[in-house]
Amino acid sequence: GDYQFRGSTWEYETKRLYGKPLPFYLADDPVIAKEVAKSMYRNTIEKHLLQNLRGYTKLDASEKRKILIACYNVGPTGFIDRGGKISTAPKETRNHIRKFENLMRGQKR
Repeated sequence: GDYQFRGSTWEYETKRLYGKPLPFYLADDPVIAKEVAKSMYRNTIEKHLLQNLRGYTKLDASEKRKILIACYNVGPTGFIDRGGKISTAPKETRNHIRKFENLMRGQKR
């Protein structure tokens, strides 16, 4: 599907959203997967960043978006443990951010 989930993340987020964990094969359903991903950004990743990443609230929307994308890719704890900056994120994560932003601008990956 368009979104990548670990089994444990899928279980946690779907249980929170729907009151029970949904079968993992539904991660391929674009409508459900998008709702789960939005929930994950809003309720899990951003909440973690607000509590654990110093200066997060002072960043502009573009930087916050890049950090959210990085955390979706490497995990919020992994991002913070690597210094909490895009420049210290793994190369794969930085490439993921670039691809995502290109897609948002309507460019090819």
